[in-house]
Amino acid sequence: MSTLHIVQEGTGLAISTEALRDRLGDPALTVVDVRPLAAYNGWRLRGEPRGGHIPGAVAFPRDWLRSVDAPEIERLLRSKGVEPGRSIVIYGDAPDDTVPLSSHLLASGLEDVRSYDSGWSTWAANEGLPVEGLPNYDKLVHIDWLRAVLAGDRPEAPPATRRRRVDVAQPNRRGRVAGCMDLSELVPSVRHLAFLPHIRDLGIAYALAFVIGWNREREERSAGIRTFPLVAIAACGFVQATEGLLRGDPGGMAKVVEGVITGIGFIGGGAILKSGAEVRGTATAAALWATGAIGIAVGLANYDVALTICFFTSLTLYLVGEKKQEPPDA
Repeated sequence: MSTLHIVQEGTGLAISTEALRDRLGDPALTVVDVRPLAAYNGWRLRGEPRGGHIPGAVAFPRDWLRSVDAPEIERLLRSKGVEPGRSIVIYGDAPDDTVPLSSHLLASGLEDVRSYDSGWSTWAANEGLPVEGLPNYDKLVHIDWLRAVLAGDRPEAPPATRRRRVDVAQPNRRGRVAGCMDLSELVPSVRHLAFLPHIRDLGIAYALAFVIGWNREREERSAGIRTFPLVAIAACGFVQATEGLLRGDPGGMAKVVEGVITGIGFIGGGAILKSGAEVRGTATAAALWATGAIGIAVGLANYDVALTICFFTSLTLYLVGEKKQEPPDA
């Protein structure tokens, strides 16, 4: 393991760029970035050659020392690996940025606290040094970026399209009010919401399950025309609710289906009653399971599968059930 190259600077100990580079990856080292979170994520707030942070660094903006309660500060520091027994290196944009946190840690009893006084600008300017950043950091905009956009400037990663500014409090009034944003850019248009396809599929699942539930209701079983349609639309709804998130991820959708099947199994278990040597409700429980399969099939747009399951389940309950001799109260 490389040793720290320490030089005396002011009243604190400093570490050189070469020494810090050599210690990257050291499990006993915690590097703390005290710049604003936007800079840590990847924004070049001061026009640096590169944005991001030193690999492995944790974020602890220096302003937190003034705005966060003392107990929460200690909890945050511990959660980020800033604790006794570890080597701590702090860096910011300028040498003075590290002083508040460095003084706090030394006053708290930590001994091995160093400052990288060369700062982020020096590190970022050296193309031979690695950097990390938050993926898609430009989607997480900061307040200064928003001010620049509203002022008509073109900051780093400017919007790809031109944005209108209108008075959202009085949308019908002609003219624009500086600083107001068009809500149509924040809220999707109702025209783009897929209400009708979802209502159609839920209706199909409901109707197919109602046919099965009617038989169970007529036979006075524990589940009937309310339970069966609700199971079907719930199963269909779970698939619909996650299809946008899991589009192109069959493995993720398989986990959703697995969870739905497990849940329906619990419902079906509640329909089975045991009295002495007699067990009742197994057909109802099996029908509930089949109804869940109908809902899932409709949610996945496999209508032929849903119709086939409904057909054979109904055939079994309506026709085969008539051939089975059961006690009146079964």
